[in-house]
Amino acid sequence: MTGLFRAIADTIAPPDLTCAVCGGERDVLCGFGVCRACAKTLRPLNETVCAAPNVEAISAFVYEENAAKLVHDLKYGAKGHAAYVLGAFMAARCEDLKRSDFVVVPVSMHPRRYLSRGFNQSVYLAREVSSRLSLPVCSALCKTRNTPHQTGLDAKSRNENLTDSWRVKDRAAGRIKGRPVLLIDDVRTTGATIRTCAKALLSAGASRVLALTAAGTQKDAERREAFENEAFFRENNPKQDKS
Repeated sequence: MTGLFRAIADTIAPPDLTCAVCGGERDVLCGFGVCRACAKTLRPLNETVCAAPNVEAISAFVYEENAAKLVHDLKYGAKGHAAYVLGAFMAARCEDLKRSDFVVVPVSMHPRRYLSRGFNQSVYLAREVSSRLSLPVCSALCKTRNTPHQTGLDAKSRNENLTDSWRVKDRAAGRIKGRPVLLIDDVRTTGATIRTCAKALLSAGASRVLALTAAGTQKDAERREAFENEAFFRENNPKQDKS
């Protein structure tokens, strides 16, 4: 639980006094926790990816350099300051959703992975986004299999590795039924996690899924993978075929 206590302590400290990237105390953007110079190094990712039917994906930044550093600090250093910064830019990426009908849902971890790490970075990001956009947050997803890490796997293997790995909790189904879901995660690469979580959410009655990540890869191959994986999504989500 050391990581959890460190994250809490880091969040309690005033987040706008120092830059989360360089540690400097000058010209820090109020409400974003990063100085102007470092903010310029965070390259926006303005594209929208169609990950599957009724599923779109957007990201705040291109996954590179300082954006990757912030994600790493959050994911492996349990730094709440990084969650504050990433959450601020993620919320700004979809400011038009403020006070809308969306429900914010973080990607969940398997209990064993959670116990070993002590916290779920997606929950921290979801709380920041929820607070800034005035949207309700619901931990609706439950990971049912402790799947191996995705690192080093190709798109097809990532999909197969995660197939049917998430479900919607029975007590949460009523909160998402008929409503759009803003799915929160830290990084989007091939979109396998997004598609698998979206399948569970749509099967439970969500009207659509918009996945929002702190960072994402920017490559033409990603679009091709998304459309190639549409067949995989339909095969594993027959309910959507009928709509």
